[in-house]
Amino acid sequence: MAGQAHSVLVFDMARTGEPDGEHLIAGFPSIEAAEAYARARTRASVEELRAPGQSAAELRSLWHVYGEDCSVLGHEFTGRAALDFYIANPAAREEIDWAALAPGTPTEAEQAPRKLHRYHVAALVTEAANHSVWVGGFLNWPQRPTGPELLEHYRADAIAAFERQGIADARPATIHVAQAHELPDVPRAPGSQPMKHWHIDLDFICHDVKFGMDLAAVFSWPQEPRGEDLAAMTRLMIADAMSVRGDGPSWADEAEIVSLAVRETDATPTYPDLPAV
Repeated sequence: MAGQAHSVLVFDMARTGEPDGEHLIAGFPSIEAAEAYARARTRASVEELRAPGQSAAELRSLWHVYGEDCSVLGHEFTGRAALDFYIANPAAREEIDWAALAPGTPTEAEQAPRKLHRYHVAALVTEAANHSVWVGGFLNWPQRPTGPELLEHYRADAIAAFERQGIADARPATIHVAQAHELPDVPRAPGSQPMKHWHIDLDFICHDVKFGMDLAAVFSWPQEPRGEDLAAMTRLMIADAMSVRGDGPSWADEAEIVSLAVRETDATPTYPDLPAV
């Protein structure tokens, strides 16, 4: 119907029965646009699982476990209807670029540079033969990263980890995100004042989780940091440490600083400026 928006339901077979196993993509201006998106996304999930020397039956079986099936709500179109064709005919890159077919035209605000946020990620990547490896670390991202984004970002790291286990030609298929903690912003001095570098040593303890450690970091600041500025720096250091440990950054608010020292240094800052994207 003219003027009516249409929606695509994405069913992630790897998350069957989980709350995020299905999600709705709304706002397509026509049935044709919705079908094109559903077709490209379903087919892309086939290509992600394709491997050299693989039989059609093997690929079909993997897709039914790890693939994505997309259907247009209120209409008969489903991505799986053409599954045999997708398996028999490897797709060109432009045929599976479903992100380019997503509804909505970016506004001027959406096209503007976006601030990067800091995260600490720990995730388990599983390949087609059901072997798994851990990936993660500190990550700068414009918004909270999704599972598919993290799988793509850490794909090379996962493949290298599989190779270290003696698993060649691994194809990462799914990711389980154990944690993706958003971390405090790095304190930045306002204006364009000349910067000095300050080395901060601290010893803290968090009594509730019975954990403490010594930390050190270098910050850029125009004068020796004190008061709220210094508190923001020490909170960031503790939040990072508690996230790496797996507890999360909020425990920084419960920590007791046992000792603290600040001195000027020529060392490189621990937290360089993050570019906008």
